[in-house]
Amino acid sequence: MGFQPIREASLHQRLLLLAIVTSGIGVLVGCIGFLAYDMHVARQEKMEELRTTGDLVGMNSTAALEFNDQIAAAWRRRRSIRRKKP
Repeated sequence: MGFQPIREASLHQRLLLLAIVTSGIGVLVGCIGFLAYDMHVARQEKMEELRTTGDLVGMNSTAALEFNDQIAAAWRRRRSIRRKKP
C-alpha cells in the first residue's frame, strides 16, 4: 500500500522520481567503486613501504649479523629507518 501514491502521481512526478532514484544508485555505485579502489591502492602502498623497510633493515644488518655484533645491528637498524622515513 506504500506504492499507491506513486501510482496516483502524474507522469512528470514519476519521471522525476525515476531520475532521482537512478542518479542515487549511480552515485552509490561510484562511491563504492572509489572506496574499493582507494583501499586497494592504500594496501599496495603499505605493502611496498613494509617491503622497503625490510630491505633496508636487511641490507644494513648483514655485516653485524655475520660478525654476531648485536649492538651494532640494533643501532644500524634504528639509524637506517629514521634516515629513510620522512
